[in-house]
Order: sequence, then structure tokens, then C-alpha cells
Amino acid sequence: MNLLRIIFNVMLVFYACAIMYLLLDVQWKNLSRKKKIGSIVYFIALLIFDISAQIVLDYSIYGKLYLLFTQIPVFLLFLMISKFQGIKLIFVLLTTVFFSAPVIVLRSFFQSFSISLVCIALVFNSVLVFLIDRYFKNHLIMYLLMEITECFCFFR
Repeated sequence: MNLLRIIFNVMLVFYACAIMYLLLDVQWKNLSRKKKIGSIVYFIALLIFDISAQIVLDYSIYGKLYLLFTQIPVFLLFLMISKFQGIKLIFVLLTTVFFSAPVIVLRSFFQSFSISLVCIALVFNSVLVFLIDRYFKNHLIMYLLMEITECFCFFR
């Protein structure tokens, strides 16, 4: 078991949640008390599940099942608390996977998990979250709020 590997992957869980939180424009203050408590309990269970999977599985197996252990549970969390449903939520999930890919590719340049990898990934994640919040979020939210008929007007 490598502690830095666990820290790196838990950071990816937080990163995925931060991206989906931003892109889905979830307003914590507007959630009911039941949804707040449920999402906190679910998130803690997700972290425990993710850490347990990392301890039990080899990194190569965990890496192949990354979507199953990280992105799909995060998707289910936001399925419960987001105002968006269906294909729009799946689109945001795929966008989140797309924005998570650079960090995973960054990991492939290092032979082993080191403190420098964790620090570089933390800085990289922070910059990407800032860029998403500053430049990408508003356009995506406007797209998600459009009706389906308005989306297809671009293809006429």
C-alpha cells in the first residue's frame, strides 16, 4: 500500500466532485436538509469505498476500473442533488472525465508515486478548477438550460 497513491486518487475524487459541482451549478444553500445529509454520508462512503479498493487492488487494476470506482459514484451523487437529469447529466459526466484525463496522463510520466507528483497534480487540479469556473462554467450552464429544440437549431 502506498500512501501517496491513495492521496493522489482521493484528490482525483475531490477534483471530480469539484468539477461536477461547478458545471452543474449546484447551490448548497438551496438543497434540503435531507439532501445535504444524504450527500455528505454518500461522499464519505464513496471515499471509504475508493480507499478500500486502492488498498485491495493493484494500481494497474484500479486504473482500469477508475471510471467504476470514481466517476460513476460521483455521477450517482450528483444524480441525487442536481436539478439536471438524463442526457444532460451524462454530458456533464463525460465532460468531467475529459477534464480528469490530463491529471491521469500526468501520472503516466512518473515512474512511481512521489510527493512531487502529488504537488504537481494539486497545482494542476487547482488551475483547471479555476479555469473551468472562470471561463467554461457559464457557457455550459447556458447550454444545459437550453431546450432540445433550441440545440438543434444550429444544424438547420
